[in-house]
Amino acid sequence: MHIIKTGEDRIVIVFPQLGFVLKVARFGFCILLQSFKRMRKSKSANRRKYFVVDIRSTCSAFHKALGENLRERKVWKNTKSIFLVPTWFSFFGLVNIMAYAKKVLTDDEYYGSDLLMQISYYSGFSWCVNLHAFENGSNFCIDEFGKVKMLDYGFKKSEEFIANWGQKLYDSIEPTGANTSKEFLDFKAKTGELRLQKIFEAKAWMQGNVDNTNRDAY
Repeated sequence: MHIIKTGEDRIVIVFPQLGFVLKVARFGFCILLQSFKRMRKSKSANRRKYFVVDIRSTCSAFHKALGENLRERKVWKNTKSIFLVPTWFSFFGLVNIMAYAKKVLTDDEYYGSDLLMQISYYSGFSWCVNLHAFENGSNFCIDEFGKVKMLDYGFKKSEEFIANWGQKLYDSIEPTGANTSKEFLDFKAKTGELRLQKIFEAKAWMQGNVDNTNRDAY
């Protein structure tokens, strides 16, 4: 047993020999403890207000993690899509039990094989409903048949996306980047690369604005 990923909202614990993975909704006890210590030491007049903000932020992240776990179970139960790694069980969103994926992709493998470009091509950029789920290679894996599957599908509107595009993506994507069809290469050169660039530029701009509005430290 070992932890392979600690995200903002969930902790992933994998049991390779048993063939399953746990996705645990994360509650930021350590974050709140650090925030409480800062409040005790701070002389700022707003220190209590900031502590309350941290409590709300932590609870909001926990609520988000519960929602992601519940949606993953619901999406798998309703679609049984071959494009998804199965989520067998969810304990009220606190803990999910998912099938173990042997070959999880790295970002280099993901982008080096043009997988996001292929997803964009076959789904008509419908993946833009959630940038986070599709910009990280670790959210995808290769199954025993050499096909791409999705590991992280707890995002909003995921069921609609999977129902519309899951089968097509599983059948069409070339995980080795061997998609050399003229239609795909034309799409990549004329439309895909520029549009992806604009999408990630827009995301970076929005993140920059959020960072600039963050409150000062206590």
